[in-house]
Amino acid sequence: MTNPTDEPRTFKDSEIKPHFFSSMYAHYALVSTGADATTWKKRYHNWVNRLRNSNGYWTSASGAEVPFGKNRGWTKVVNIRHTAKGLDILMLLGQFVSADAQIFNHVIQSQFENGAFPQLTDGSEDLWSTSYVMNLLIRAMSPDNLKLTLPRGITIDSWKTTLSNKLERALTWIIARIGDDNLWSIGKRKSEWISEAVIIELGAYLSIKKPEVCRRVTSKLLMEEKDRQAVILYGAALTYNTLSPETRSKVKERIKHLLEQPVEEFNDMLEATSLCKLIFLDGELGILNYYKLDSGGHESCLVSESAWNSSKYFKWCSEKAKNLKQENKINNPIDAAESWLIINKIIDVYRQKVENERGWKQLWNNKNSHKNESDVQVDFFKIAKSISNYHGLVAIREPETGRGPVDFSFINGLEDTILVEFKLATNGSLKKRFDRQIEEYMKGTETHSAILVVIGFDEKDSEIMEIVDANLKKFMSDNKEYYISYIYIDAQYREGASKHK
Repeated sequence: MTNPTDEPRTFKDSEIKPHFFSSMYAHYALVSTGADATTWKKRYHNWVNRLRNSNGYWTSASGAEVPFGKNRGWTKVVNIRHTAKGLDILMLLGQFVSADAQIFNHVIQSQFENGAFPQLTDGSEDLWSTSYVMNLLIRAMSPDNLKLTLPRGITIDSWKTTLSNKLERALTWIIARIGDDNLWSIGKRKSEWISEAVIIELGAYLSIKKPEVCRRVTSKLLMEEKDRQAVILYGAALTYNTLSPETRSKVKERIKHLLEQPVEEFNDMLEATSLCKLIFLDGELGILNYYKLDSGGHESCLVSESAWNSSKYFKWCSEKAKNLKQENKINNPIDAAESWLIINKIIDVYRQKVENERGWKQLWNNKNSHKNESDVQVDFFKIAKSISNYHGLVAIREPETGRGPVDFSFINGLEDTILVEFKLATNGSLKKRFDRQIEEYMKGTETHSAILVVIGFDEKDSEIMEIVDANLKKFMSDNKEYYISYIYIDAQYREGASKHK
């Protein structure tokens, strides 16, 4: 029998010496991007199940040359790597049953004192096996899965602590394997390729738990590696929150350039599936960040076999924006919620200037004549542009939406755009469901978020905000994929203190 690891590898060969990493990664790519691949996913599930032996473990072939000839004799042995991945996919599919808990416990009990896991039951510490079991532990610690593996006589809290400790020890071992060059290495293999695969496997979790470590490795790969751009840039997208503002900007541009270039061939499955995910995201990295957090840092960024959904992401952002309003620590936003908050703060800075720092004077020609909407926009833009640049946002005045020009757009990343529209309180359109005009602008720019700024020049002007509030609440109740907020700025003419006296 020929060596089944030799190329070309057939489907039958893969059952003898399976490549779980590339196979599962391809599966996750099909699921997450929503590809209509029911037949192929079913074939993959069947392949995974066929690799399992009668005792419930996933195996691999271990062989040596037979005494006569040049053939090899193969025997199947329990493979901790494969078993971890197999149990992981069962949890994702909702097919993990009580009998699987015993296998799960045997896998996690194979951990060495230093935190590593072996590839084979009696083997030595292994980088990939440790990485795979870490993702299994991440999956197992989700609220929906925690009870599935719970041993008898142990409380949920105690079990969660046990799993958490094992995960932490494994993470410590993984980090200790990073060399002085900020990369992982195995033997004489190219350290950049090894590190790319580790970042794909563990980058999501590392970016949450050890952002500084993650930043060093990702920055090194971005600087050194010239090939496999899709893998590098997807890894950078996974770890985006750890990168410096300057590096983020370069990553955005490199992703944009990659998506504009035709791809003719791939070096491996990891490169193909990485590009598949980047194409789906189309530069909107906030979606990936949301699913990364939702899955607890699991490499699949999935908690079930359902595709990534931008509407679900924006709903999460809407809730997150409410919670962020009390914080003042965001400098460079990585998702829509943080962008909304910063832009609201920029507008609030302008409001403070107008209402409390005599900025209202710039909005009046004289005591009896105030500026028009265009003049107000110019005055606002003077402040907004510099503050936006500081926060990593690009402010654009009067961009064309395809359905008429909107007053401002603020861009974070490649596609995450927030529109800002100014209206005087006396503008009759505010009483006529103005949200529909904003909706048209958002559709024209393919964005989901906008802020309405209403300028009042008279004491009674603020009364219009009750109508605006009611209309916007109804709109967002009927259209949950959109986020529209509003701010009222009081620009009344104020008499000087001496004259008032």
